[in-house]
Amino acid sequence: MSFDFEYNDLAIAQHYFEIGKYNKAEEYMQKLLENSPENPEFLSFMSNIQLNLCNLNLAEKFCLESMRTEADNEEGYHLLGIINIERKNYVEAEKNLLESLRLNPENPRVLAKYGYLMLITAYDEKAEKLIIEALRIDPDDPAVLEIGFQYYLIKNKKEQQLQFLYRYFQQSNNQIGKLTKIALTELLQNNHKSARENFVQAYLLDPTDQDLLLVIEEIDRDVHPLFLPQRAIRKIGGPAVVWIGMIVIIVALRFFGLINLAGILAVIYIVLCIYTWVTPSIYKRFIKR
Repeated sequence: MSFDFEYNDLAIAQHYFEIGKYNKAEEYMQKLLENSPENPEFLSFMSNIQLNLCNLNLAEKFCLESMRTEADNEEGYHLLGIINIERKNYVEAEKNLLESLRLNPENPRVLAKYGYLMLITAYDEKAEKLIIEALRIDPDDPAVLEIGFQYYLIKNKKEQQLQFLYRYFQQSNNQIGKLTKIALTELLQNNHKSARENFVQAYLLDPTDQDLLLVIEEIDRDVHPLFLPQRAIRKIGGPAVVWIGMIVIIVALRFFGLINLAGILAVIYIVLCIYTWVTPSIYKRFIKR
């Protein structure tokens, strides 16, 4: 393969990767690796593609191969860190990310990913500092902006979510990523119809993404009239709040001598509990096709 042809295929693969078409990116990288099987850049890129396709074993395989062909592989340790985060091996993930930062302390993507690791392991203050530092180094990097968006999504800070969403839209070419972020924002505001529409549009761009299909099916289930009692329970604080409230009310009614009313209320609560237990099975068997 000539250098020009190789360069063109790599550019096409990178384009598909940037717009979220990971299967197409994989096709071009496979051709490149057939001709340059030990190219650390190609191996690292293929690892990243497999990571986005949720093929963790393949992602690790290509990552380790890239690290064998290149000493002090900063990106290799970064990818291993992400793989271990996905596997919930958080201690090992931290070691990987710290090694990557040892090789390059100013890598904004690694700093942001380390911040994300701190967030999911409940070190919120350290997480925010790392993400802010990553944004200081490169405020326009889509990967950094995405983690910033995730941080404020988890912290439920709507103003910051919208700010990061706007900046992400300016910098990213990933249409699927844009649609899913809009959908998540709508979902947090209980705009299920709008959220579903955006998830559907994202799924139509990549019908191979089963995770998006599962999210759409989950929204359909949640908004079905059959689950109206469950939605009402969530709005008033969840099953624990309802249970405590019912106990308090029943005890109070018995205290005031309204034993029959307390008994009726107890029966209603038991029926409600049975209903919430059986409706998922009814929906799955008779409604979801």
